[in-house]
Amino acid sequence: MEKSLFLSNVNLQRFADEGEAQVTEQTGQSTGDTEPDTKSGDDKNEPKMLSITQDELDEILNKRLARQEEKLKKDFQAQRDEDLRKSKLSQAEKEAEERQELQDELAKAREENRLMKLESRTSEILNEHELPQSFKEFLIGQDEEATEANIKAFEEVYRAEIKKATEEKWKTKAPGTAAKETNADDAVWGEIRNKYK
Repeated sequence: MEKSLFLSNVNLQRFADEGEAQVTEQTGQSTGDTEPDTKSGDDKNEPKMLSITQDELDEILNKRLARQEEKLKKDFQAQRDEDLRKSKLSQAEKEAEERQELQDELAKAREENRLMKLESRTSEILNEHELPQSFKEFLIGQDEEATEANIKAFEEVYRAEIKKATEEKWKTKAPGTAAKETNADDAVWGEIRNKYK
């Protein structure tokens, strides 16, 4: 018997009814002729719908709008007070204040630049010593010397722990014993991370 390539025994209306039932379940409206599927009995995995009335929603929104309005009023008042204070300053005071603001911005930019350079140098040192980059944030010190000291101390502990884990992993075992092997790398990394937190 030859199989037909056409879908002759498929109930296409069945698929249309299921799609309509899903839409009505999502909107909360009932068409009367569809019933929700209660066969699954797996209510744990289904998200529970929060029912809220329009009055409750309005109350929530009004509270949020009141908070936002209060915040905007405070910000506006602070800006107005600052503008009033600046308008009372003399030209020399205004210039001195602007100069101070620029110096603060410059100091902030220099600090960011210093931290970026220190982070870059830390990455280079870790690469030179063949240490993982994932510990970089724990090893960065206040300056390059402190960072190098941190890396040196870390390297000693790291190498010792790797050696210990490697020796433990490669110990000989009697044939036929199905002892569970622990992942030595995970244990070592966990111990090292805990030491440098």
